[in-house]
Amino acid sequence: MRTRRSPIPLAGPRPEAAGRRKSPRSALWEFLGMALVASGLCLAAVRLELRDAVVHMLAATAVELAP
Repeated sequence: MRTRRSPIPLAGPRPEAAGRRKSPRSALWEFLGMALVASGLCLAAVRLELRDAVVHMLAATAVELAP
């Protein structure tokens, strides 16, 4: 015999994600992080020598880490 199931809700929190809730403080930190990343990308687009310096720094660090 077939039982009737309740419909799956399309919106709202999932039961397995019940422990994760957004607080105003986490929203502030998320905004500040996104603002930092956006400003870094804008700075890298405007100052081309900064991009070269970052690539050089990453390459130098990779060489130091290589055995």
